[in-house]
Amino acid sequence: MTNIVYPYVSLPSPHFSATGIKQLPSLLRSDMSSGHSKVRRRFKRPPALMSISWRLTADQAEFFLGWVEYLLDGAVNPFLMNMRSPGGVVPHEFRFITHPAESVKPKGSKWLYTAKVEVKELPVMSEENFAAEIFKPSSVEQVIESTVAVINDFPE
Repeated sequence: MTNIVYPYVSLPSPHFSATGIKQLPSLLRSDMSSGHSKVRRRFKRPPALMSISWRLTADQAEFFLGWVEYLLDGAVNPFLMNMRSPGGVVPHEFRFITHPAESVKPKGSKWLYTAKVEVKELPVMSEENFAAEIFKPSSVEQVIESTVAVINDFPE
């Protein structure tokens, strides 16, 4: 994991695109001559892609470009930045796919930088927490309700 952290003290938080996160495919599908398909998992945790933007003052823009150039080695090195996920706002590892200086627009007194980034790994509940959740004891009422539902849905 990287030790470069986004400089929240000097820069505002970025805006995450409304288009959301696109996880790269992890499945490989092969069509068989019988008409069936064989599906296999190529990767366990593929990266995800998204677009983020920064709305910066001139001083912030200069600092931002310096951070990208000198600390991230021209947008090559990964960095940690907070992102909202189902588990809350937690640090994620990001890497630039496009350099933020490739898409710059002046907007009044601000500068709008936009870049595509790769999120190394989207958070998933741990296997231990999943097992604890799925096997946690049910109340007597829940067991009765589910049993009645199964009996009522059973075809005659």
